[in-house]
Parts: sequence; C-alpha cells; structure tokens
Amino acid sequence: MAILKNMKDRVDQKVRLSVFNHSNTTKNPGWVRLFNTRRRSSAQLELAIFRDLQTGASTSYTLEGRLGMKQVDSLLSDGILVDIERDEIDEIRTEYLSHRAAEDTTLIIVPTLDCNMNCSYCFVHRRAVRMQPEGADALVRFVQSCAQVSPSLNIEWFGGEPLLSHRLVTETQMRISRIVADHGLTCRAAVSTNGFLLNKRRIRGLVAAGIGRFNITIDGPQRIHDFRRFTKNGAPTFNIILKNFLTAVQHATVRLTIMVDKTNVMHMDEIVHYLAELRFGNRLSVKFKAVTDPPNEQSFDTPSHFEYARTAALQELARRVGLRVQSTFKIRGLCVKNRINTFTIGPDLTLFRCTDSFDKKEGIGFVRNDGELELRETALRWPADEPFSRPDCKKCVLLPLCFGGCPLRRYHYQSNWCPAETRDVGDLLEEVLPVLGPSTSAFPEPLRNP
Repeated sequence: MAILKNMKDRVDQKVRLSVFNHSNTTKNPGWVRLFNTRRRSSAQLELAIFRDLQTGASTSYTLEGRLGMKQVDSLLSDGILVDIERDEIDEIRTEYLSHRAAEDTTLIIVPTLDCNMNCSYCFVHRRAVRMQPEGADALVRFVQSCAQVSPSLNIEWFGGEPLLSHRLVTETQMRISRIVADHGLTCRAAVSTNGFLLNKRRIRGLVAAGIGRFNITIDGPQRIHDFRRFTKNGAPTFNIILKNFLTAVQHATVRLTIMVDKTNVMHMDEIVHYLAELRFGNRLSVKFKAVTDPPNEQSFDTPSHFEYARTAALQELARRVGLRVQSTFKIRGLCVKNRINTFTIGPDLTLFRCTDSFDKKEGIGFVRNDGELELRETALRWPADEPFSRPDCKKCVLLPLCFGGCPLRRYHYQSNWCPAETRDVGDLLEEVLPVLGPSTSAFPEPLRNP
C-alpha cells in the first residue's frame, strides 16, 4: 500500500522549472545547461524536455518516464525543479527578512582610522583620529544597554589598524566581557588586523580579555606580499606578520584572508601548500578575497573571469590539502551590515552602516555620552529598503545571490550597482557558482534517458 501511495503522490505532484534557473547553451547540440542561483546548482537537460517544461508544469511521474526516478529526485533536491504550488519569491523574502531582523547585536568598533601600513590597493581614508577613554566609556554603556535586550553579542575590532590603540582595545574588551558574563550572554569577539603589531604580549592580553579570533591578512608568499603590503616607510612586513600569525594560532582561532588579484593570483599555490604543512586543523581557516575598486567607483566586487577561475582552483586546492576554506568572491549580496542590529562605530562614536566608507555624511547617528543612540533619518533607509519592492529585482534570476546589491552604492554613490545590467548573466554564473561553493548537482554530465 505504501508503494502505491507513493506512486500516486508522484503521479499527482505537479512540478515546474524554478524561477531562479538560468539557461545556457552547451557544446552538445540538443542540450541546455541550467544554473539555479538559489541552490547554486547546475545540470544539463535535453532541449526537448527543457522546452516542454517551459511551456507548462509536468508531473514527477511523467518526467520519471523520460529521465528516471533518481534524476528527477536530484533535480528536485537541487532546486532546478520545484513543486508548482511553491512561491519561491516569498520564500527567499522570508529568509531575507529573518536575516535582517536577527536578534543578536553586532558591533564593528573602529578605535582608529590610522594605519601603520601603506598597502598599495587600500582605499580607506586614513585619519590620525583615535577613540578617547571617555568615548570608550560611552561605548561600554551602549554595550550595557544592548545586553539588556540581545541574546548574544558579536564584537569585531576594525580599522584602520585597531592595534594602534591596543591598550584601549584590550581594556574595553575586558569590560565588555564582564558585561557579557554578568548577563549570561554568548559573545564572539574578534580583531581584524594586518598582524604587524600583534606580538606575543598583545595576543595574550587580548585573549585574556575575551578575543577568540584574529583576522589577519597576507598577500601570498614573501616576495609577493612585501611588494604589496609594506609599512609607511616602505619596510617589508611578511616575516613579522608570519611570526605573529604563528603565535596567534597557538592561542586563538585565526582567519587568514589572502588578497587576490591578477598580479598575484598565479603565485598562491605556494602559500596554500605552506599553510597545509603547518597542520593547524580547525584553529585556522583561509579566505581568498578579491581586491576590488573603492565603493564610490563603478564596480561590483566581481573579479575577472580569469581571477574567478583561478581562485576556484585555489579553493579546491586548499580543501584538498586539508585547509578550512571560507566562502570567497561573491556578488554584493546579503550583507551582515544590512541587519537592523548591526552598527559600525567610528573613533568619535559616529555610527555607520558599512565599513567601506567612513565619510561623515554617511553617518547614521552617534553614541551619546550616556550610551544611548541618537539616530538620523538616514538610519532607516537601509532597513526600509528591500529588493522585493523593486520589480526589476523580483524578476531577476540573480536575486538569491545579490539581494538587490549594495545599499551603500545605491544610496550614497548612486552608482550602477546591478551586475545583471553590465554582465552577461550566463557568463557571470559560469564564474560565480564554482567559487561560491561546491555544486549540489548530482549530474556533472548531461542527463540522458535511461
């Protein structure tokens, strides 16, 4: 009876192509390749089957007669086929709103916009302004108020180079950790640093204060790194950063960000193999990140085809040799800074939504001396905006990847932020999907009739 019921369900189940599929021609005549941007999957179908599905819904049972049960089940699990009753737009809108309204509070604290290095591609406007002790007091009072209403806190010390203010960072993080303990909250705290000032004494002090992760940046093997990342007086930095990294990973977890562009991408195999030989296990993760244009220029954080293809190979190499790899290049998408409870706090306690620019005119408010927030009208623009209110976004196959693009570009720079308007979507997906993560497709080869 169970078999008969299952068969009846499959006969009755009507399915259709996902609205988030994009079709490309293949080198094989009579076949079409489908990319699903929501599941980041792909498969190939006979053109005749594809055209039949385009004209209307089918049933699982009918398709099984042409493809087989296993293939149909995989197309369903990959999201390329969906039940006809599903509202995919509403589903991802629910995901989007859930992400944006997350209850945890994320504070990206910038104690200084000054930096001890002069990296060739950095677009941060360095200013020798630093958070003062009274500013740190106000910040702690703000954290105290957050602890009253938030189940967890995420703290990231950012810059500039935050360790130029290492004493203030350490002491303030210690006070935040006491608040967290008093309220029984969970807290994840990290420092994003170039690593040059991260000596053993500071590592121990920061870890004792509650820092659990260091985010350190390198640009490849020594000869490449030192050509790109140097001190203000032009001195090399690789050996000191490497020494500090090797110490840090003994005391906390480390996320090593490796900056990639066309000038260094061909030299990255060396650093991947070196890191694998260290055998740090889960204490180390690596992330390959694109060097991109400043946010006020016409760019979309989408590197060239060559950089995508090469970085996809680097990711695969890193996984193969046993490294933990974080997601890499992406179209500007569902950013943590678009969450309602996420704030970037500058040295003078000005509030920003994003770390890509610290221009005063982009401030959304400030932290008052009593620890309360004073928000401007602009603070409501990002949360009030959503791509599902824009017809062009709702009908775009890239919506699950970009979620309407970068609000900073859209609101403050009025730049042409939509990748679908400047790139061939098929070419873009050929580049993006292998880098975003392993394909969930069970069909690297074209699907054939059984």
